[in-house]
Amino acid sequence: MSSFLPSGWAWASVGETGQYINGFAFKPSHWGARGKPIIRIQNLTDDGKPLNRTELDAPAAVHVAPGEMLVSWSATLDVFIWRREPALLNQHIFRVIPDTEVVEPRWLFHALRLAIQQLSDSAHLHGSTMAHINRGPFLAHRLPMPPRGEQVRIADQLDEVLSDLDSAATELRHAQKKLTQCR
Repeated sequence: MSSFLPSGWAWASVGETGQYINGFAFKPSHWGARGKPIIRIQNLTDDGKPLNRTELDAPAAVHVAPGEMLVSWSATLDVFIWRREPALLNQHIFRVIPDTEVVEPRWLFHALRLAIQQLSDSAHLHGSTMAHINRGPFLAHRLPMPPRGEQVRIADQLDEVLSDLDSAATELRHAQKKLTQCR
């Protein structure tokens, strides 16, 4: 990683950007038909997957509200925004509480995606059957931190471009469906 940064930028570790709270190790015996939903990795990657539920009194730190940022650090390595009902966080997922004095949360979302990609391409990726990134190297990974105003500008630009890309992908899926129907 180059040490050159534009004026006003600084290096910071992922751990300096906020709190990263690992989920609770729910066992299948904790699951039931009632209670609070449990966020598992499959629920992050597919909104259609049903939620397991529990009546277990889980620690407050693993309670997740809609709109919170989550990092799957095992199996599917990625960053997500939780968009379903309030729920409890399962293991292998970090609940991210950004330090808003230091970082713009929307910028952090994109920066964490880049960090995960960089760690995935390095010796820090472990596991032959289920890939994962260890907490220590993840939290120690260095990010180039722009000044706060620049973080907002970058996040705005990325949000706009990625929104356009999502719209184009949706249009393509609709066109493919129509083509299939016409055939």
